[in-house]
Amino acid sequence: MRHEYPSRRYLSPNPQIEGLTAERFEIIGEKTSYRPAQRPGSYVVLKYVRQVIKRTDTQAISCPTAPLGVIEGSGETSRI
Repeated sequence: MRHEYPSRRYLSPNPQIEGLTAERFEIIGEKTSYRPAQRPGSYVVLKYVRQVIKRTDTQAISCPTAPLGVIEGSGETSRI
């Protein structure tokens, strides 16, 4: 039986672009991580979106790390 849970979307900050103007980087994609969370009486899925960027001056590609799960290293966070 598959359950549908409400979700909340969060854009994760990218420290690699702090202080850069929009002309100095390009967003080339995004990675998404899902984490379960519990509210009183219900569950919600937190959807973390991390932007993959490419710097125009160095051509370096970067992406913030994914947030930790409920229990680090546990596969249980992806089953809801």
